[in-house]
Amino acid sequence: STAVLTILVLIIGEVTPKQIGIIHNERVALRLARLLHVMSYVFLPFIFIISTISSAITRLTGGEPRPKVTAEGLRHLARYAGRTGVLNQLHASIVKNAIRSHDVRVEAIMTHRTKIVSLDKRAPAGSALDTMLSSGYSRFPVYDNDPEYIVGIVILRDVVTLTRENGPDAPVSRVMTEPIFVPENRSLHEMLARLQRDHINMAIVLDEYGGLSGLVTIEDLIEEFVGELYDENEIAKTKAIHKNSEHDFSIAADTPIHVVNDQLDIEIPVEGDAQTIGGYLTEQYGDIPSSGTQFPLSFGTFEIETVSENRVVSVRFRRKPPRD
Repeated sequence: STAVLTILVLIIGEVTPKQIGIIHNERVALRLARLLHVMSYVFLPFIFIISTISSAITRLTGGEPRPKVTAEGLRHLARYAGRTGVLNQLHASIVKNAIRSHDVRVEAIMTHRTKIVSLDKRAPAGSALDTMLSSGYSRFPVYDNDPEYIVGIVILRDVVTLTRENGPDAPVSRVMTEPIFVPENRSLHEMLARLQRDHINMAIVLDEYGGLSGLVTIEDLIEEFVGELYDENEIAKTKAIHKNSEHDFSIAADTPIHVVNDQLDIEIPVEGDAQTIGGYLTEQYGDIPSSGTQFPLSFGTFEIETVSENRVVSVRFRRKPPRD
């Protein structure tokens, strides 16, 4: 009788009602809404008493009630909604990225200082204009003698105007504006709010010692929410994660860890300061890893693919095949 009753309770009391509710959700909700509304008032005193007793016991045992909704829970809901078709993949990705923006730091998405194209403030507008046009960017940091010492920002259109009105020998310092400096541990949502508030498109990122770490633009931040954006003249970047086979992937080392987790559906444990997959593996190794160094984890194996100038350039990931 216990076995029969257990099966009946599961089928009639659990599985079947949920399936009916999922399949006929709107019809069931509309028919039961008023009844549930009334019952919520009828049982309100009992709910209050039980909740009060439960909270008191929790406090006596030294614990605190967990929040009903957490950021991690919302991310799982967005991922599930994308898989089931409630949200399309773009909308699900935007929701997940918006929730995660509190945890991701500017360091993960900035342009590193080794890749920055900058101008000397004494550079004549004519030669500066040539550099700007050949690079394809519209905004440039300006330094004073040392490229690590940024003193301003210039915009392409202002340099064009300067050249036209004052000649090609006028220094670019005449049209540069004061730069905004931010620490590299600033979260994405704080950074976006700062750029919106100050009506600027670029900020200089500094490390903990006040040295140049990189730069971040409002386009970098928006791309973190909606994906890569390209204008008519911009060449598409190489994909950060390239699928070689069903369980084999090549990954650019500067890909943020959360992007790797999302696209490969894995959970890389992040405990240190690293924000990119290359930085994470270097941190785990404790030194600059050489090509071929492997890092076995529970869900697969990472292997250093390419190293250049003491920096990891690309990584290979081989997922553990599912068991039969």
